[in-house]
Amino acid sequence: MITGLNTNDTIEYDIKNNQIWVSKPIIEFGTLKISGLLGVNIIAANVTVSGAGQKEYRKVTAPLPVIGGTFHYPLGTNFDVTGMLQYFQYSNNTVAGYFRDSSVDLNMKVSKDLVASLGYGEYLLRINYSKSPTSASIVIPQRAPHFKITYTF
Repeated sequence: MITGLNTNDTIEYDIKNNQIWVSKPIIEFGTLKISGLLGVNIIAANVTVSGAGQKEYRKVTAPLPVIGGTFHYPLGTNFDVTGMLQYFQYSNNTVAGYFRDSSVDLNMKVSKDLVASLGYGEYLLRINYSKSPTSASIVIPQRAPHFKITYTF
């Protein structure tokens, strides 16, 4: 959803998200392990806004520091359930940003270093820009199942 544009205006975007984070176990309940998470998401966005006979292109790369948590619950020797949540929020007089990324996965250990996962994730990126007389908001929600292959080295 995008607001702050005229009816004939358009916006196109391509967003890539690269993550690096570390987690540290903080609580254990039997075999359930809960860890804190600290990291950075590097969001690279290509944005094109068209309107009033003009076209403006912006390329932005923004490192977003995130906090969050993970959980791990084994379901036997080769299966487990994991989850992850990351969060970022920032605001000043002109720009406000909000980011949340979460997922829950059922994992199967294929070999010592290889894991196959089936899961569901939610991703939300919200940006508000307001500088008189211009204002715009971009809300990008994504909710989808996913399949992952993880190789640990």
